[in-house]
Amino acid sequence: MLRLIRVEYCLLGAAAVLAPWLMTGNPVPGSAVLLSAAAVFLVAAGCYAFDDYFDRGCDAANGRLDRPLVSGSPTPRVAFAVGSVAFLLSAIAALLAGASTAIIVALGAVLAMVYNRWLQGLFPLKNTLLAGAFPAPLVIGGLAAGTQESLLLYCAGLAYVIGLGFEVMIDIADIAPAAS
Repeated sequence: MLRLIRVEYCLLGAAAVLAPWLMTGNPVPGSAVLLSAAAVFLVAAGCYAFDDYFDRGCDAANGRLDRPLVSGSPTPRVAFAVGSVAFLLSAIAALLAGASTAIIVALGAVLAMVYNRWLQGLFPLKNTLLAGAFPAPLVIGGLAAGTQESLLLYCAGLAYVIGLGFEVMIDIADIAPAAS
């Protein structure tokens, strides 16, 4: 299950929400920051579960043994359930965190599903879209913590550029094999 949700990326997203709080100098993160971190962790878990669910054919064709659905554990039905529950829990945490977190998390979940269903093959568009997932946790955390806007915008811009490079590089493993 940890491989399905890519727990390491979920934890990085949650940590990125906490990073702007560190810039405020407040000794303890507020409840909005902590709930926002939980919402980001959970929406990421849902996105990764759905990504594997919708990519299982391409992943199998490419021999992606790093994807648990290729090996049959868990089943696609379980992956769909995990994604659904994670999205539901993320929505609850985001709503409790505040309007800005709820809007950004909901938009991210919708864009992830649009990507999974219709945009996977459109490489320049999908990379541009998915790179937005990198600065989103910083923006969420910054809004929740009340961080200085100029520093937050700089960090978010840098995260977007890094995310764009990352998305281009991981496309190599997702290219469908040529028909024989």
